[in-house]
Amino acid sequence: MISTVISMGKNLNQRVIAEGVETKQQLKFLQARECNEGQGYYFSHPLNADDFEKYVKARPSLAVH
Repeated sequence: MISTVISMGKNLNQRVIAEGVETKQQLKFLQARECNEGQGYYFSHPLNADDFEKYVKARPSLAVH
């Protein structure tokens, strides 16, 4: 089902963003199916605005392009 949803989104030229990514295994599963965007506790727990700014600045690869 997940693969179908990813394929459908890509066929509709939409960004596909996985929510609730909690483990490295889940991330690898999604990446293997070409879902390269996600959010969840694997990356970070919820942050307030100040902490989020520090988090992003410390990780240049997260910068919005």
